[in-house]
Amino acid sequence: MMFVPKGSLSFIPFVNRYLSDVEYFKNEIQRIIDHRARNKDSSSKDILSLLLDGAGNNLTQEKEDLAPLSHSELISNCFIMIVAGHETTARTLAFALYLLAKHPDIQRTAQDQIDTIGLNYDSLTHVTNIIKETLRLYPAAVAILRMTTQDIEFKGTKLNKGVYVLYMWYLAHIDDKYWDRALEFIPDRWTTDKRNHEFHYSPFGVGKRSCIGKKFSEIEMVVVLSMILKRYNIKFEKEPYDLDLMVNITLRSKNPIHLVFERRDEE
Repeated sequence: MMFVPKGSLSFIPFVNRYLSDVEYFKNEIQRIIDHRARNKDSSSKDILSLLLDGAGNNLTQEKEDLAPLSHSELISNCFIMIVAGHETTARTLAFALYLLAKHPDIQRTAQDQIDTIGLNYDSLTHVTNIIKETLRLYPAAVAILRMTTQDIEFKGTKLNKGVYVLYMWYLAHIDDKYWDRALEFIPDRWTTDKRNHEFHYSPFGVGKRSCIGKKFSEIEMVVVLSMILKRYNIKFEKEPYDLDLMVNITLRSKNPIHLVFERRDEE
């Protein structure tokens, strides 16, 4: 865990570029919100309309405290829908396919269940466990940044209001204190391990400010992976290999993930 005073990282080039990009997106989102507010359609029930309903008339910075969903929260939720809902899901699926190519026995078990019960999301326990285990070993986001809203003391460290707290949840994901054989890919652990891992496993964050798209993303990844496994066997192009990981906003592999999709025999 790291504590950083607000604004103290802007001198770092990639952080400065990131903050500049965020500011651009925020301005574009505000422009869309202003347009939607001027052209209200009571019959519209898309996600932006629902968020605007939650904000009520609180659409400008000056009315920050007048609604359950503040202006900054409205902007942040729109931002997360645009930015975080695509690359993170794609990377998780890529890591899942890599792991299944590396563990063909686990791949076959998942395919057997799909062949037996079909693409029934609620019953696809093996694929669900594969996604969970992939997110544990290779979470798209390895940390979360939060800002203190008041002066607090945490384990003897005094934090003033406005300090950023960087929580590296990835370290808890692979800590032997919390997981048996923590670095191994064992999807069945999600069926047999009955311990409470709420704060040891948090690829979407925890609490009321966790990722708003968590459930949608989980369903999307299980369905897409199931459809792939129903039609294809996933194999390495050549010999199995290890990934060389790096963090650049999201967790990714430095070396490309080359896989072969082999059409399964019709049964």
